[in-house]
Amino acid sequence: MNMYDGMRRVVGMKGTGHPVLDWTWRIAVILFCDLIGAISVNNFLTPARILAGGVTGVAQIIHHYVHILGVGTLFFVFNIPLFLIGYKYLGRRFILQTGIAILGFSIIADAVHIHFQTPKDPLLMGLYGGVLSGLSSGLVIRVGGSMGGTDILSLVINR
Repeated sequence: MNMYDGMRRVVGMKGTGHPVLDWTWRIAVILFCDLIGAISVNNFLTPARILAGGVTGVAQIIHHYVHILGVGTLFFVFNIPLFLIGYKYLGRRFILQTGIAILGFSIIADAVHIHFQTPKDPLLMGLYGGVLSGLSSGLVIRVGGSMGGTDILSLVINR
């Protein structure tokens, strides 16, 4: 086993051979990525007044003007039609993992607000937020799901 095999196992590309362990590992990775994505939006992008792309950005815009619903709740609502499109074209396993990611991000983004010292420079905040957001989305795609939103559309178009 070389270094690349170990990295594939860490991000869920190579299974353990036991379906329950594989499924548990995928869910754990998805929920951890939801936390990373929520930290990206709540601690870096929103305070710097930088919009995320896609559905999350639309949720940020509406939340900015209408404070009744949180970004996570709006993200969930806007993902419902995209989720149904994904169900039709991308398969049950993929859409189940995507549903867990959407629900997890929605809950974590609204409920968990981890505050720590962040830079005041909007460029750095945008850089950190973008890297964390891309990392979370990429890892969820790597384990077989997506973070929802335009990820679903891009995967449907790719098929």
